Amino acid sequence: MFGPVDRYVPDAPRPRLVVGAALVTFGVPVTLYAFFALWWPIQMWLYVGRLGSVLVLLAGLFTVAAGNHLLKDVAERATAGKPADDAGADPVAADPVSTLRQQYAAGEVDEAEFERKLASLTDLEEPADAVETGTRQTIRE
Repeated sequence: MFGPVDRYVPDAPRPRLVVGAALVTFGVPVTLYAFFALWWPIQMWLYVGRLGSVLVLLAGLFTVAAGNHLLKDVAERATAGKPADDAGADPVAADPVSTLRQQYAAGEVDEAEFERKLASLTDLEEPADAVETGTRQTIRE
């Protein structure tokens, strides 16, 4: 149904967005005007009777549907490259110390367990030169 629209509108996202928005912006008032022209006798003489009003109504509906098709296509392309479960992932949350702090803040871990796990994590993360000189780096909050 939207073959001509896809054929003549460029494939890049920006032109599809602009043309889609213009079609919807133009199609909604045309559809409403044609719909009211069917029922309002004063407006009907501006068209070629009821048949003209129906044709303008159908053209307006097709214009809105084509604009919706283009806008939906742009939205699907924009979200296609992003996985749904990693869309809001925070790269800092992958850090074990940050995860432990979040668990402590949420009340999932008590203070003693937090201190014990934090000490074991900081022991694992000591740089090689700190181990050689005997110094220990700690994380201060």
